[in-house]
Amino acid sequence: MKAGTLKLCIPITAMTAQQSAAMLVIPPFLDDLKYPVSAIGTLISLGPVLALTARLPSGMGRETPEFSRMKDVGLSDPAHEPIDKESRVFFDCN
Repeated sequence: MKAGTLKLCIPITAMTAQQSAAMLVIPPFLDDLKYPVSAIGTLISLGPVLALTARLPSGMGRETPEFSRMKDVGLSDPAHEPIDKESRVFFDCN
């Protein structure tokens, strides 16, 4: 792994560890405050939903032809055979 890649992985790992720690600490704290279980579940599930929503605009901005084709292949049903043999090939995004 290159040093530049490692430098990018460290903050992502730290954010993931922080989110995991929060998911372990917040529910018992809210339970001690007598929040209903349904409210605790709703509050805890909002974090990942909002994180995915925040990433949506950057994913929508990547609409190159190669990406569109990779997305189509990735979202296709793996149980069915592809229509053409060419769709089995992985794409080089260079």
